[in-house]
Amino acid sequence: MRVRLLGWFLVAAFGCESLRTAPPALRAPPTPPPSAAVPTPDRDAAVHACPATPAAVEPERGPKAAATPPPERFPATVTPVEPDFLALFSECLERDDLHGAARQLEAYVQRHPDQPLFRFQLATLYARCHCPHEARLHYERFARDAESHGQALQTQVITAHIQLLEMAQQRGDRFAELYHRGVGLWLLARQQDNDPNRDAAFCEEILCKAYRALTEAKELKPNDPWIRTYLAAVQQAMGNRLAATAERAAVRSNPVCGELTGGKKSLE
Repeated sequence: MRVRLLGWFLVAAFGCESLRTAPPALRAPPTPPPSAAVPTPDRDAAVHACPATPAAVEPERGPKAAATPPPERFPATVTPVEPDFLALFSECLERDDLHGAARQLEAYVQRHPDQPLFRFQLATLYARCHCPHEARLHYERFARDAESHGQALQTQVITAHIQLLEMAQQRGDRFAELYHRGVGLWLLARQQDNDPNRDAAFCEEILCKAYRALTEAKELKPNDPWIRTYLAAVQQAMGNRLAATAERAAVRSNPVCGELTGGKKSLE
């Protein structure tokens, strides 16, 4: 009886072991809940060193609020536009307004002094307006400036000397009359040199008249550098080189003559 009970006990023991489930797979231990951060001295110092950003403060309104001046603004630089003086000059001529046309052309010439033909036209316009003083000034300035242009403006230069000759006669200026007659005749003779049908006898006659006029003008003003310079050019053209050289030497050596302003020391 005891043996049978022991057998049943062993069978019951092995049967219970076989009915047990397999142990579950190994898993990572669960992460413990985060604990409260423990402040450190460095971290607390950093927190206290960076003050919190203050909230936007609405500007004060009402009569106590200070008026904030607007930011200063500089106006943009505007380049002035030059009036079209030549167009205004043409409009005045269409209305037969000679004085108005002279004013417009005068303004243009003052801004463009390197254009001598407009100065010549201005001098002619002043002569038509019966303004001899202004016409004389611009004719004389044109005659000086035109020398740098060589033969290109020689016809206008001769016309300018003719006009200056007539003005000198009207005001009774004998020296200016002789000077402009001599220079004008010399320029006319030099202009003939470019003509293939040049009349040698006619040119010689013109040079003789120019020589007489300039010699008489030299007697009135012997130290005038322009007279002696043009006289030297006439003598050179007539073949009298020694006399021309003497005149040029007198211009260079005489301190009264000085330097020629606005022109050439010698004219070939």
